[in-house]
Amino acid sequence: MKSDGTDRIQLTDLGLDSPGARFSPNGTKIAFSRYDNSQPGVFTFNIFTINIDGSELTQLTAGIGRKENPVFSPDGSKILFTSSVDIGKGFSSYELFTVNTDGTNETRLTNTPVFQNVYNQAYTADGSKIVFSTWCGGGCGGTSFVIETMNSDGTGRTVLTNPTVSSHNPRLNTTGTKIVFVGNAGTDFLEIYSMNLDGSEITNLSASAENEFFPFYTADGESIIFQRAGNMMKMDANGMNVVQLRDDYLTTNSNVATSGLIDSDGDGIANPCDNCPNNANPFRVVFDTYLDVWSMWGDGTGLTRLTNNATSVIDIEASFNAAGTKILFTSNRFNNRQELYTMDPDGSNVTRLTNIAGGNSSSSFNHDGSKIVFISRRSNNRENLYVMNADGTDQRRLTNTDENEVEPTFTPDGRNIAFINANDNKIYIMNIDGTNIRRLSSNPSVNLYENKPSFAPQTDSDGDGIGDACDEMFDVNTPAGDNVAVAAPSANVAFSSVSQAGVTSFTPITPDQEQMPQGYTLCPECQAYEITTTAVYTPPIEVCLDVPGTVPAQTFLTLQLLHGENGVFVDRTTRRFDDGLGYRSVCGSVDSLSPFALAEYLAPSSSNVAISGRVTNSIGYGIRNARLTLTALDGTRRTVSSSAFGYYSFKDVQSGRTYVLEIASKTHSFSNPTRTFVLNDAISGMDFVELPNLTKPAFNSSKADVLLSAYMLR
Repeated sequence: MKSDGTDRIQLTDLGLDSPGARFSPNGTKIAFSRYDNSQPGVFTFNIFTINIDGSELTQLTAGIGRKENPVFSPDGSKILFTSSVDIGKGFSSYELFTVNTDGTNETRLTNTPVFQNVYNQAYTADGSKIVFSTWCGGGCGGTSFVIETMNSDGTGRTVLTNPTVSSHNPRLNTTGTKIVFVGNAGTDFLEIYSMNLDGSEITNLSASAENEFFPFYTADGESIIFQRAGNMMKMDANGMNVVQLRDDYLTTNSNVATSGLIDSDGDGIANPCDNCPNNANPFRVVFDTYLDVWSMWGDGTGLTRLTNNATSVIDIEASFNAAGTKILFTSNRFNNRQELYTMDPDGSNVTRLTNIAGGNSSSSFNHDGSKIVFISRRSNNRENLYVMNADGTDQRRLTNTDENEVEPTFTPDGRNIAFINANDNKIYIMNIDGTNIRRLSSNPSVNLYENKPSFAPQTDSDGDGIGDACDEMFDVNTPAGDNVAVAAPSANVAFSSVSQAGVTSFTPITPDQEQMPQGYTLCPECQAYEITTTAVYTPPIEVCLDVPGTVPAQTFLTLQLLHGENGVFVDRTTRRFDDGLGYRSVCGSVDSLSPFALAEYLAPSSSNVAISGRVTNSIGYGIRNARLTLTALDGTRRTVSSSAFGYYSFKDVQSGRTYVLEIASKTHSFSNPTRTFVLNDAISGMDFVELPNLTKPAFNSSKADVLLSAYMLR
């Protein structure tokens, strides 16, 4: 069903128990355990999956025993579950198994030597490890519960907690770095503890004289929800600021302890529900004219009047929810009293949310559109802060004072509410449940009023509509033209020619040292990028990566620009740049865009080698006296001339360095006259071929053959 209880659908039938349902990471499937009545006299459950619309019911496991508590892996490829084994031996311990989501490759992960039950299993966020509880029974020196981890393939099993005391019910935070759990540490009470994933820094968070159960982290990892003596409690992740949320015993069911949904792009819509992640979308503006509500597109077009009232009716204070699907506004259209309403973006489906004397106004949605904060004079004719659900239900007063509190607004993360205290006209902030009220600024002046707090959205450096905090790419508009240069933080690209404009994207990457050619070591301080573009360009392209100031000068002189080509990195360094004022970069010339990284190349201790080749015309005859210059990146230069038959050679050249080889002649031009390369071994056959001169008379091949034959006969 939907989170508001509507659209409830029955997915399974036949009267068979189907417990332990869990959503897949993308929200399209549900895994669950189902009673198997096909084997009379044997209490058997198996693992099934089903689509969220009830279609494609699929049985993944078979056989006798209880296969229960399915959990999807983070990538959705596997299901982790518990299964009773060794039934024929007179007892049935529970072990951990995995199975692919197509039902193949059922694999046993744990195989305990004594009677144990394994439960409360969960993957870490990256899927590399599994955290679980084990009940040791009498085989561990006394009845006790311990918490363990292991690799996702079942190897590296490690006990994290002391087996002589009870520790159970582990829950991970969303990043997989912390575990919260229940333990008694040898005392008379069960209390809430936390520890790192490796079992270090075990900390008693609650330390109360009452039993506490079922802890779990909130989605942001900053708070812990738990049960204390049947009441729902909340505290900071470090154990501070303990508050009671409910006292109606709702948390006695441990299944309440689910992990929160992750919102990767930070737009207030959780991943499974976000139909447009990481995209810049057209937006509308809603406003009022102190009579009616209007809207338009962000560029000023599409102006639309949404309400059209008599002169005695005033519609004001309009605002969108984060998804742009509802407009919240204040109107006196009912009994000339200010009340709160919502409507669809086109002005239809007007719905009244409040109906109480005293006036209700100054409302705004929270970040996901589920809550509304507003002010009301319904109590003692004072403007106090209230909160309610987006449909108007569960209206609750947040501030129990004699002052007026006005201009409420949610912080962008939805965790706090800021407002103005009309007594001293200063900005205050509080938790969304009305607790922990505190003043934000420390300005002592009573004459300095603080009004209308507003929180800035995320910084968007590249202007693509995605905030920097969740923007994986830096996008730069790339116009058509010659010598087009675009830049991102720590990188520059110069196109020799762009025929069709587009967008060049710089995505930070972390190459693996194993991808580097032999002898190259990645620069750990330097930023590497995957660079792509939608622009149409003509090579060559010069790419430069910046070198941070923390890189020593000597290291800077050995850094090379490596370019990913056909799955391997190739040194394409052509030059270094140092302005003497702190800006340094290493550049290379390439024909295409893909990954780029900076790596240090240290010359091998061995040796000098030779570079040789031949200079010829287009039909293979040698050209004499062509001038060849070999330049190292430190400026060292050597020059030789081709022989009468076009041969040349550089001897005793230091290997392990990058060189530029150039050819020049007064009477000849050559294809590819400049070559840049890393010299690791001797090179022969570094040949240069003359470009045909179209202004000269055509070459008479038959006459040349006669002359060559006569020369050979002599």
